[in-house]
Amino acid sequence: MKTALNLVIAIVVVMVPVLAAASEPVESVFAKMDKITNGYEDSMMDVHMTIYNLDGSKKTYDSEIYQKGLKRLLKFTSGEIKGMANLIMSPSEVYAYLPSQKKIRRVAPHKMGQSLAGSDMTSDDAAFASWVEVYEPKLEKEDDKFWYVYATGKKGAPYPAARLKIQKGDYLLAEYQFLNANDGLVKTYICTDVRNWSGIKRARHITIQDGQSAHKTTLELKKFKVNQGLKDDFFSKRQLEWGR
Repeated sequence: MKTALNLVIAIVVVMVPVLAAASEPVESVFAKMDKITNGYEDSMMDVHMTIYNLDGSKKTYDSEIYQKGLKRLLKFTSGEIKGMANLIMSPSEVYAYLPSQKKIRRVAPHKMGQSLAGSDMTSDDAAFASWVEVYEPKLEKEDDKFWYVYATGKKGAPYPAARLKIQKGDYLLAEYQFLNANDGLVKTYICTDVRNWSGIKRARHITIQDGQSAHKTTLELKKFKVNQGLKDDFFSKRQLEWGR
């Protein structure tokens, strides 16, 4: 009788499906990715930009990018646009300095979507500083290496929607696409060559590919530092005129 009972228990154990470990909630994944990407008191980067035009020509520029919260200061340090700079006080308040005119101009809202220095980036892209603030995530699928997330834009989002490929283990963005209102591809950011920058992982190369043509831009990170104690007054209109 005891043997028969043990046999029944064994059969029941085999028939009950083994429940897979619960996946991490997408909201948690999204928040950790955003913190790793943007969650520093301040940051500074030296970036080498290469723009690949449709006619086969290319242009290269060097720039310095400083960030604190929603504020950013971008200074071009080489090439034909040396001295040009952009000050981002918020996604809706952006100023540009053109050394040829020696004037500071506020970027009109309807021009935020225009190309930045002929690249595949726009002023909207440059002003984008937080995923969790302006996008709502939904998990589409996952595998052993990545979470695949569809993000719906909220008020203030630079694009109506986005798709993200987030690496498991370190929550780094491997790739993301910005989409239009019909889920059509606007552009793709591909992040490669992850390096350790004083204890912080960051992709050294970013390729920005236009969604409708072969036009693309590459960004090569030359220097990356965080929490340097940048003061609020560093992000001022006076800083825009540094190239005079």
